[in-house]
Amino acid sequence: MNCNFSCLTMLIFVSLILGGCDADSRCPETEPFCHENGDLRWSDISEEPLSWSGAVSYCNNIGGRVPKISELRTLVRRCSVMETGGECGVTDDCWESACKVSCPGCEPSGSGKYSVFKDTEALWSSTQYDGYTYIVWYVLFSSASINHAEKSSQGFVRCLK
Repeated sequence: MNCNFSCLTMLIFVSLILGGCDADSRCPETEPFCHENGDLRWSDISEEPLSWSGAVSYCNNIGGRVPKISELRTLVRRCSVMETGGECGVTDDCWESACKVSCPGCEPSGSGKYSVFKDTEALWSSTQYDGYTYIVWYVLFSSASINHAEKSSQGFVRCLK
């Protein structure tokens, strides 16, 4: 038996079990929530855009849920007004239009620099907008901006467990 192969295999196995996976890799099929950020465990981003109800089904099917807007904001980096605790007032507790003060985001970039996981897409949240049952908040990670859209629109999702 080749020790280099066995040791490398064991190292990969242990790192997946203990440390999850890094932001650039896909989660193994046996552990769909391998991305960690703080105390939260995230799935890979959906491979295609989905309606909001499609995103809910997608998350349910892998054993998770669509994140709240405050949870989604924990993924924002390098845009201080949009990060958790920043000037943008949209949170789980303040979701009406009056809270969308200072939420324009930052200079658009396709590099993924505003996301912990290098996302650039619009990611759905489960937080309703201003009491409308057909509109929810989302984060557009190419600019770290927070906006709202009708649930029939298309967006991506990262599920939480």
